[in-house]
Amino acid sequence: IEGTTTAMVQEDMRAWHAGLSHWAGINDINSWSIGIEIANPGHLLDYTPFPDAQMTALEYLLSGMQERWHVNPQDVISHACIAPGRKVDPGEKLDWRRLACAGLAVWLDPPLERSAIPADLTALCCAAARLGYQVPDEPVWDLPMKALWRSLSMRWLGPSPLFGHPPCKTGLAHVEKLADRWPVQRGLGDV
Repeated sequence: IEGTTTAMVQEDMRAWHAGLSHWAGINDINSWSIGIEIANPGHLLDYTPFPDAQMTALEYLLSGMQERWHVNPQDVISHACIAPGRKVDPGEKLDWRRLACAGLAVWLDPPLERSAIPADLTALCCAAARLGYQVPDEPVWDLPMKALWRSLSMRWLGPSPLFGHPPCKTGLAHVEKLADRWPVQRGLGDV
């Protein structure tokens, strides 16, 4: 909470932070990523915004990693992105906008108003897949789709009026803009 960082595993070594996860067609995220854990009580307890000291430490850590490993800002994602339904960290209270302003992540401010028109779930899956998410086989409003939407919301909507509601046309348009602007580069193949 006070911004102290501890390296549990050297950056060039494989860690086990991701578990069963998928991103951009890669099925072994642990071998392709560097995991960062941030102390916070989380959703089950008193989930609080991340203090300035933590955000400052994260900015310093990310800038060094990006320089050492040539990580693009659009490749900085959350555990919730790679394992929807199983992981929810760091959650919607991480200041992704602040990280983007520092050139360390990407962000588009979400719309301020919800649409009453439900989102086309097939289109939502297409946009989410272009962003890098593994999407459900069937675009129906069931547990896998709800987990995908929650993951998208935590990473890309933050505490906006769209957060915590089923996907609407406005939310879909936001995800499509993100996918148009930052489509993932595929071709690393399944590992």
